[in-house]
Amino acid sequence: MIRKRIGVTGKISYCVVFNDRGTERSKTFARSRDAHRFEREVQTDVDAGTYRHTTAIPMAEVCAAWLKKLTADMQLGSIKRSTARAYVSIVTRHLVPAFGSIPSDRLTTADLEAWRQTQAAKVKAGTLAAKTHNNTVALLHGILDWAVAHQWMAANPLPKGRRHGGAGMRAKVVRTERPIVEGADIPRLWAAATGTARVVIALALFAGLRRGEVFGLRWRDVAWPDAGVRGHLAIVNTYVQSEMVAPKSTASRRFVDVGAELAAALRAHHAAWPPVVCPEGGVGAGMAFVVRHPNGRPMDPDAWTADHLPGVIAAAGLSPAAAGLTLHGLRHTFGSLLLADGAPAKYVSEQMGHASVAFTQDVYQHVLAATRARGGDTIDRAMRMAATPPAAATPPAAATAGDRARALGIRLVPGRQLAPEGSR
Repeated sequence: MIRKRIGVTGKISYCVVFNDRGTERSKTFARSRDAHRFEREVQTDVDAGTYRHTTAIPMAEVCAAWLKKLTADMQLGSIKRSTARAYVSIVTRHLVPAFGSIPSDRLTTADLEAWRQTQAAKVKAGTLAAKTHNNTVALLHGILDWAVAHQWMAANPLPKGRRHGGAGMRAKVVRTERPIVEGADIPRLWAAATGTARVVIALALFAGLRRGEVFGLRWRDVAWPDAGVRGHLAIVNTYVQSEMVAPKSTASRRFVDVGAELAAALRAHHAAWPPVVCPEGGVGAGMAFVVRHPNGRPMDPDAWTADHLPGVIAAAGLSPAAAGLTLHGLRHTFGSLLLADGAPAKYVSEQMGHASVAFTQDVYQHVLAATRARGGDTIDRAMRMAATPPAAATPPAAATAGDRARALGIRLVPGRQLAPEGSR
C-alpha cells in the first residue's frame, strides 16, 4: 500500500507500507514512480520469502565501521599491520571520497559504473596504477559483502565473478620486465658498491633477498659455511614500514644458500661493522642487524634506497639497459642468473621464497625459453653423434699367462708351481 503525504511545507512524499512476516514496515520516497517500483519489488521478495530488511546508513559510516573491524583483526593477529595500513589507505583515499555520501541501500551498479569510468581515466592518465585500482575493487567487494551481512544493504551491487568479485571492473595489468644487471654491468656495480651499500647489493644480487628481508636480516640469522658445509641465511623477519613483521607468506620463510664468495663479503662487512645490539624502546630492540645505523637501529629501506642506491648506480656507469634499476631488480637478476646456469626451477623458487614453482616459471619465462633452446641444441649434438658411424675398434692384444695370473692375484715362480701373491 502507498500513502501520499503532504508535509507542513507542502512537500509531497509517498510512503510504501508492507507486511514482512507479521511486521509492518515502511519506506518513503520523494517520487511516486520510485515508490511504485519499490512496492512491486518488495512484494515479490516478501511473497518469495527472500526479503531482507535493511537499515540504511551513509557509506562513509559503513567504511568507518569496517575499519574498526580491521583494527580488531590486526590486534588478534589475523592480519598483518602492514596489510592493514594498505587497506586503511585504500578506504580513506579512494572509497570514502567516491561513495561516502551515498546511503548504503541506494548504492547501485550505475554508481559503480560511473566510478569505474573515472578510475579508467586516471589509469590512462598515469595518475593511478592499474594494480592499485584492482586492489581497490577487491577490497570494495569485501566491504560490500560485509555490509550485506550487517543488513545495511540488501545485496552487493558489485558485479560477481572472477577472483574476489568485480568482474568487468578490473583493469588489465601489463607486466613490464624489471631492469636487471647483466654481463659486464655486474662487476661494474659490485666494484662501485662500498661501505654499507656493498652488503645491501650482495644480499639482493647474490642471495635474492627482498628489500624488507635485506634490512630485517640479523647476524643471528647467518649460518657461516664450515668444513665444506654450505652456509645459509634464515629468512624469518622482514622490516616493512618501520616494523619487524613475519615474511609475506609461508614460502617466504626459508633458508637461502650462502656460498664462499657471499660468505667472504658478509665477513668483511662483519669486520667493518661489528654487531651492535639495537637499544631498547624501539623497533628491533635487543637485535643485532646486518644493515644498521651506528646506534644499532635498522635502516629504513625507503630512505636507504632513495639516498644511496642512485649514487651507486651512477658510480658504476651501467649500460642504458639497466636504467631504472632497483633492489628488486637485483633480486630479479639473482633468479635469472640461477635459471640461466641451469638450476632447477623448483630450487630457484625455494631460494627466492616464491609461492609456487608455477609462479617462478611465469615470471622468468624469458630465461626458461633461452634455457629450453640450449637444451634443444644439446639434443641436436647428441643425435649428430648417434648418426656418426663409430670407428672400428682395435682388437685387444692376447693376454699372456702372466697377465692372467696377476689379474687373479697369483705370482709366477720360475721352476715351481703357481703360488698365491705374497707366498714364498
